[in-house]
Amino acid sequence: MISHPKRHLRQFPAIKIGRLAVCESTKKERKGIGRALVNFVINLALEQNSNCACQLITVDAYSQSLNFYTKLGFKFLSDSDKGDDTRQMYLDLRPLMNTAYDISA
Repeated sequence: MISHPKRHLRQFPAIKIGRLAVCESTKKERKGIGRALVNFVINLALEQNSNCACQLITVDAYSQSLNFYTKLGFKFLSDSDKGDDTRQMYLDLRPLMNTAYDISA
């Protein structure tokens, strides 16, 4: 459950990144393709908010990818999966939605 200032909700409108990978040679050259793919998903989610709600982007991140997602602003859903092969992470889109709204106003 993710806390909310006024209530606890069991469900949130979200997009889940199922599989995200870049080839080893690209990863070594650090071309930013992984970051570009996640940014594409973020922009897509923000654009879709005019048609349907999307508050979070979630991912079950492999341990070797935790730093990558953390640098992009993702947070751990809980500590119950600490030490597992994958950890559930999320990116709250509300601050980005508020910023986009402030810029367009």
